Amino acid sequence: MRLKLLIILGGLTTSCFAYLNDTDGSTHHDGIYGGEEIEPGSRPYLVSLGKGSSGLGQFCGGSLISKHAILTAAHCVTEYDENDGSLSWNPPEWVELHRHNLCDDTEDFVRVHLDQTQCSGDVVFHPEYNGTTDDNDVAIVFLSNAIDDIVPVILNSDPNVPAVDDPLDVAGWGEVDDGSYPVIPSSVTLYYLTNEACMSKPFKWGWWMITDNMMCAFAKKKSSCHCDSGGPLVLGKAEPEGGPMNPVVQVGIVSFGIKKGCALNRYPAVYTRITSVIDWIRDTVCGRTGELCKESKRKRKEGSIRRAKSIDGMECEELPEYVPPKKWKPAECVAQEAVIVSMTRTHVEPPSKPGKPDKKPKSGKSKSKPKSAKKHMNIFGTL
Repeated sequence: MRLKLLIILGGLTTSCFAYLNDTDGSTHHDGIYGGEEIEPGSRPYLVSLGKGSSGLGQFCGGSLISKHAILTAAHCVTEYDENDGSLSWNPPEWVELHRHNLCDDTEDFVRVHLDQTQCSGDVVFHPEYNGTTDDNDVAIVFLSNAIDDIVPVILNSDPNVPAVDDPLDVAGWGEVDDGSYPVIPSSVTLYYLTNEACMSKPFKWGWWMITDNMMCAFAKKKSSCHCDSGGPLVLGKAEPEGGPMNPVVQVGIVSFGIKKGCALNRYPAVYTRITSVIDWIRDTVCGRTGELCKESKRKRKEGSIRRAKSIDGMECEELPEYVPPKKWKPAECVAQEAVIVSMTRTHVEPPSKPGKPDKKPKSGKSKSKPKSAKKHMNIFGTL
């Protein structure tokens, strides 16, 4: 997820979970801290998004929400420029289903290469996504062929769910406690916090940082982290059993956290709230695939994917294409032991608190408190 005091999760592209600086309010992306490796096949709805020829090119997660659609985060398909606040187009090259070990190509997984064309291709993101605050941080990846052997998650439509302290399950291939990036996904049980609680003591998120389209989940020394971005937060079972409920109900999407590190006790991880974006998800999927139409405002019969230049009635505006740094190259699974991917990121500086202008330093030395809201960049390569 992203650290911002925001965190965006991802691996290969610029968007692993985002992080924010705890002292100034900037964001960053994250992976699983304090979790345990999951059993193969225990979360078949979990999807890997990436670039390059190797599974180690994974940089974000996602979830299967219909036979032809995968849900992920908008920051997983775009790149934010911290210098001018602009967005550029940086979608994944492929998605993988039935993937467990990122370096084991003998697994019976499915890799689907994507049409990266903007607007009319396989990837779209919410038309009201804000790259600075990560509001409406949601995107959809469309599949040309139906996935018939995985049961999609159910999207939560009840604004009263989850309730305070309800257990939630999140899984992904993100950074773990020792700072490494494993090839086997991990999971952790977190507990739901209201937005009010998330922005009140003992927690330190500012009231201007958590919108109604976001939600928080927390457990001491546990969290999603870098490269978990876009992954599903689902209703879970209380510990010690843990794991997702059956049927699987997705309530959130991994979005951001604090730059200083994952699983910090004063900064719960932040997720996109499904109930706030469910109408856009359903309408978009219905319009493109004919699926999820029963609950959607749109009415369309089941059929092949329809290409359209508009998204939910809004004209799709193409973004500039992202140009990676010259030294960037995809990570490769050179050997089974190659389980760590190095990442360098420039972080987003958080917005100054409304109504309280930055104080001038007493001496000639500059202070760390930012003067504007800027974002990070994630670049992956082999060590």
